[in-house]
Amino acid sequence: MRLIDEKVRLERELAERERLALLGQMAASISHNLKNPLGSIKTILQVQMENPQLPETLRGRDANRADEVGRLSAKLNQLLQFSRPAVLGGNAAAACDASAVIEEVAGVLRHEAERRGVALELRLGVNGARTAAPADVMSDIVSNLVVNALEATPRGAASTSWPR
Repeated sequence: MRLIDEKVRLERELAERERLALLGQMAASISHNLKNPLGSIKTILQVQMENPQLPETLRGRDANRADEVGRLSAKLNQLLQFSRPAVLGGNAAAACDASAVIEEVAGVLRHEAERRGVALELRLGVNGARTAAPADVMSDIVSNLVVNALEATPRGAASTSWPR
């Protein structure tokens, strides 16, 4: 009976590994198929921003769009990395300056805050704040927090600063 249980366990483990391998292949395929059009979109935006006749308001919006395309491309890179098998002894998560990431996210989302009638205000320390999280992960966290706050804040509500 014990031998049969062990065989069933091994078969389930094999099936799970095959399922995960297929999922990784799908993730890699999706990532690859989306990265090329995103790269084209970013290139078009960059060329358009080089046009000296482009009004500054459109230049700023195009810059925000190019930043968002870059963010999406980074997400696809994360998906691609996740789909690859882990290699032992790989790099540990790189540290980053959380203050710099927060400022960057605020710059990207400030237009959206203004569009919603919300003042986005930062009060950061002068020495920065090192964190063990990589910049892209920290950016995701801060972006999600700010977007959630913008969605939850009524139009024209009193501004709140973050972090307090």
